[in-house]
Amino acid sequence: MSEDFFIEGKDGTLGTFSVEPSPFMVIEKEIILNLTGNPLAAFIWVYIKSFSNETIFTKGEIMEHFEIDEDTYRKCMEFLAERNLINKKI
Repeated sequence: MSEDFFIEGKDGTLGTFSVEPSPFMVIEKEIILNLTGNPLAAFIWVYIKSFSNETIFTKGEIMEHFEIDEDTYRKCMEFLAERNLINKKI
């Protein structure tokens, strides 16, 4: 899905151009170095980060996508929360 932007030319006319979202993302090295000890949590975090910041996931969506039980989900979320990589919204 591309985003359209409007620009004004020097002559005052308006034009549009589209920007396609990047097919990749950059993750800071420090974050990767601190994700040791729970590889599944790291995979879940990368999956979450591949969506926009406004995307809100439910527990069920994550559990279904990664085919994990509730205890595994809880451990992964605690791991990520301890590293301030996720926020729990109420």
